Amino acid sequence: MHKITIYNLKDKQPSGPADVYIDSRTPLRNPFTMTKSTDEERDRVCKTYEKFFEKFRARPEFSKALDKLTERLLEHGELNLFCHCAPKRCHGETIAIYLLNVLDARKLNQNGQEMSQ
Repeated sequence: MHKITIYNLKDKQPSGPADVYIDSRTPLRNPFTMTKSTDEERDRVCKTYEKFFEKFRARPEFSKALDKLTERLLEHGELNLFCHCAPKRCHGETIAIYLLNVLDARKLNQNGQEMSQ
């Protein structure tokens, strides 16, 4: 079982091989800024990121970053994403869901291949 945890950079800093920044310094950052500090605004920004993610995940820089995260998750069994939002709703949740779905699809594909052999 693979585990993804999202940490706030104010509370903890990346220090291990399973630790990854997803803040403004990375291709996976959320480019959408909150204009107010409300839950509704946070939801708006996160929903906008979800749409952005679907459109941009095939772009080379974005795709390469996602592939690296998938490799780290497979290698370490866990992944720790670091941003400035956690424990509040965060774009990292979109990234985590995507990565876990990729691993589930791989597992299903491998199981299907094993059954057909």
